[in-house]
Amino acid sequence: MTLRNVTRNLAVGIAAGIVLIATQSVRAADDRGSVQGVVNNASGQPVTGAMVKLKNADRRLTFMVVSQDQGRFEAKDLPVGQYTVQGVGGGFQSNPSAPVSVTVGQSAKADVALTNARGPMLPPAWPQRIPEAAVEKTSKEFKDLPAGDSKMLVAEKCTPCHDVQRIMVKRSDEDNWNHIVARMKTRMAAASQPLPSDAETTAIVKYLSSNFKPVQPYDPNSRLPTDLLKGKALKYRAVTYDLADRYAEPHDVASDPQGNAWVGERAGRVGRFDPRSL
Repeated sequence: MTLRNVTRNLAVGIAAGIVLIATQSVRAADDRGSVQGVVNNASGQPVTGAMVKLKNADRRLTFMVVSQDQGRFEAKDLPVGQYTVQGVGGGFQSNPSAPVSVTVGQSAKADVALTNARGPMLPPAWPQRIPEAAVEKTSKEFKDLPAGDSKMLVAEKCTPCHDVQRIMVKRSDEDNWNHIVARMKTRMAAASQPLPSDAETTAIVKYLSSNFKPVQPYDPNSRLPTDLLKGKALKYRAVTYDLADRYAEPHDVASDPQGNAWVGERAGRVGRFDPRSL
């Protein structure tokens, strides 16, 4: 698998509220440390080409590096703080480690064992939507909306701005549907369209959250490569940043020649991630 393919496989794994960025090596800083260790399989044999995730929850950052010969890995230039470490390789993954303390100029130790089977690889899909391959097969006709007391209300209030397919491909919990409907009401007001009453809004959210629930719990490893990495990909390094806005829908991640990562959002925002300052 080439580095370009690895980057693509990671990029299509973006989930709501998470931005995944391929970056150049972060320049060493005086206030950083490192973590090194070994990745083994369930039999205690070293694994080359496994991804190692180092998560700093306080800074909303996760660093990913790849295990080298004899399963050894080293993640350098990490901001000081507490990290959990997890290995992901082939069809297996490890449990997250106990917190490891990274201090200035020091190298912490953390070994991981790939003892747990990974979940199934998910097909390409936008955040909180059904797989892309199924979208075009989804009906755009009102008659195909699920039956319910609020079916006509949803058609009346929602379809003037978009077709039925836009609704039927979405999969969200009640909190997200509340956010989506509130956002739509803001746009309706800007367009001087009649707004649903509070009672109608409650009914619409109840209908949508009952008929278009999340497909499955979010698995942060579900779109990582299932093959052990080889060749140039062994030098791969990635950084993920958890967005503070849980309703964000980032997509189209790209890196510029300076190593800055850029991400577009469906709602019309653009974000930039600086690999030097993180």
